[in-house]
Amino acid sequence: MRDMSRTSSYTDDMKRLALLVLVLFSVIVVSAQEAQLPPTPEDFARLINFRTSLEELNSAVSDGTLGSYQDRVVIIEGTVASSVVYSPDPNDFYAEVELISGRWEGLESVKVSRAFVVMMGPDFAGRIPERAPREPDPDQILQNMHITVAGTVYDVTMDDQGNPVPLIVAYDARQVN
Repeated sequence: MRDMSRTSSYTDDMKRLALLVLVLFSVIVVSAQEAQLPPTPEDFARLINFRTSLEELNSAVSDGTLGSYQDRVVIIEGTVASSVVYSPDPNDFYAEVELISGRWEGLESVKVSRAFVVMMGPDFAGRIPERAPREPDPDQILQNMHITVAGTVYDVTMDDQGNPVPLIVAYDARQVN
């Protein structure tokens, strides 16, 4: 006759092993779901728009389709036409940069496109001076500088001629060499 206590012990050990395997498998599955995987090219294209220009954004303002840009990060280039620092305090830094680009129409006129770019927070403090320094830092954003901005289209505002233009909140900005 078989010893039932050994069989029962063996069965209990197998149950414990199966439970342990189940718990470990669950932890691995949950960890894999929480892990930050790199985005797929499709996910990247849904999040970031490299093909947007100031001219395209100005057209979207005119035809009422600017909302289609508000759920993505846009990467745009332009020239700094002006900048105003409203709060120079690094902890509460707030500045607005007028970004422009132009395209010749024929030989006699230039179509100018513009946006206002809000740059706020400690990362921008010191990068947008209230007055142009004699010896600028290479990271500073100055008038007439060609820059690339990564940001989110936030709203529409008016320029000094009363024309509606896009308002962009910047995540980062860099000089284009």
